[in-house]
Amino acid sequence: MSGDFEKNLGQKIRVARQRAGLTQEDLAARISRTPESISNIERGQQEPGIKTVQSLANVLGLPLSELFESMLLPRSPELRLALRGLDFSGRRNRYSNQWLDDSRHADGT
Repeated sequence: MSGDFEKNLGQKIRVARQRAGLTQEDLAARISRTPESISNIERGQQEPGIKTVQSLANVLGLPLSELFESMLLPRSPELRLALRGLDFSGRRNRYSNQWLDDSRHADGT
């Protein structure tokens, strides 16, 4: 099951875990998973369910949109910046104000 989606997601989770100063064992304990499961997710060998991804995002202090943005957002820098302002939890994230300030209307206004 080791596709690009799983590998990219796993890499983002690994980087966030390391930045948070957590071991795979620490992270696994916080979301009621095994260390082997965390290892498999980080290596792209296991596709986590949405509840697991939500738990990972919560523990790592990330909005879900940040975990998926490189896989789902278009390559256009302007559109990527605009969509970063959207946080799937309904909260504004750190990009919201920048998005509002930098947005461009199609009619040039």
